[in-house]
Amino acid sequence: MNRKGIFRNYIHGALSMDTLFIFSFVFGIFGWCIWQLLQFTRDTIGENSPLKVKRIYTSTTFRYFVTIENFVIYYMAILAGMFFKLLFTMEVHVSHHMAWLVYLLIFVIFASLLFMVILYLSLLVNHWKYTENVVIETRPETHQVEVNLQGRIIRLSEENIERIQIVHTNSKLNFGYLTYYLVGGDFFILSSRMDGFWVIQEFFKKTSVKYEMKRFPYIS
Repeated sequence: MNRKGIFRNYIHGALSMDTLFIFSFVFGIFGWCIWQLLQFTRDTIGENSPLKVKRIYTSTTFRYFVTIENFVIYYMAILAGMFFKLLFTMEVHVSHHMAWLVYLLIFVIFASLLFMVILYLSLLVNHWKYTENVVIETRPETHQVEVNLQGRIIRLSEENIERIQIVHTNSKLNFGYLTYYLVGGDFFILSSRMDGFWVIQEFFKKTSVKYEMKRFPYIS
């Protein structure tokens, strides 16, 4: 075989491998998404539903802080640091009359990023206080939900849960919290970032629910 033929076969093989890789990558992601959807369906309304089998929910530090959404904020914190450094190191090659506008623009971008980062992280830490070491356990055989609030154990049933107040925001901040009022005047709070918080409403669908909107759902 001459050199041209060898080169042609090499290119064809390389293209075939690239095509196979792209095909496997795209359909691999598609298959993973389908599997996740099936898993979610099975764990919520399917055979592994908390209404059918005993389920235990808890939020680990890793799962709480290491998320794609949080990584966006961490990246924004890095960007804020870069713009802050830029304020003191950049050289503006424009007229002296326009230089202050460039510095003002950089400062506004830095201040906006910093504000969003501080706001998000303050909410993240605040909600973690109501999520750390909290365990939710479903008991379908007695139609009860047990909530372990760092040693304080509450068993919820149709008889002792009075109403639920849900505080949410209409902004892009994915934060909210739920206050559960019990018969006798007691209550407790869970963050919507808590794994499995939704099972309480799933168990007690007849419970009165009140919604309240806040711009910054900080738990006090």
